[in-house]
Amino acid sequence: MTPDILDQAEYLSRFNYRVVVPDLYRGKLSMEKEEAEHMMGHLDWKGAVDDVKTCATHLRDQKSKRVAVMGFCMGGALSLASATLLPSTLINVAIPFYGTPSSDLCDLTKIDVPVQGHFGSLDPLVGFSDSKRAEQLSKELVDSGVDFEINVHDKVGHAFMNDADESVKRAEKLGLGGFDQAVVQNVWKSTLTFLEY
Repeated sequence: MTPDILDQAEYLSRFNYRVVVPDLYRGKLSMEKEEAEHMMGHLDWKGAVDDVKTCATHLRDQKSKRVAVMGFCMGGALSLASATLLPSTLINVAIPFYGTPSSDLCDLTKIDVPVQGHFGSLDPLVGFSDSKRAEQLSKELVDSGVDFEINVHDKVGHAFMNDADESVKRAEKLGLGGFDQAVVQNVWKSTLTFLEY
């Protein structure tokens, strides 16, 4: 539940969307790379999908006509997993940002909702969110038969949607690739259009 995630949730809420952010780590927070990797590596992924199911059910109970699942990094991977493992009567679209789930968790060729994904061409996280993994994701989605668009944005790397000054500096220090505010603005426009899909 980082400040970046809360900022992104708040931004979406400005467009009259109900936004629910599940606390998957039950209050634990890390801004350090090694500890964050440890937490992600030990996440109960199936339990996290259940948390997404609870959130989506809550939104349906609140009379939301459609539900999107969106996430960043680990949340991007979780958004794809949730959209694959949960019924399309619960989740209508998935918007993953720079993250994909392991094949042990789910088979992405079985997803049956539209997907819009965003990745950075400079992302160094090989096999998780780099441009080659984005290409592979596109192939899996072709096999699934769903409508999709997977975007690999030039000039940016991992975590490029985190545009607070401190976040940009942290990404630079960690060698996560580039940042470009114009890309962030264009991606938000594309995302908001896709949410109306």
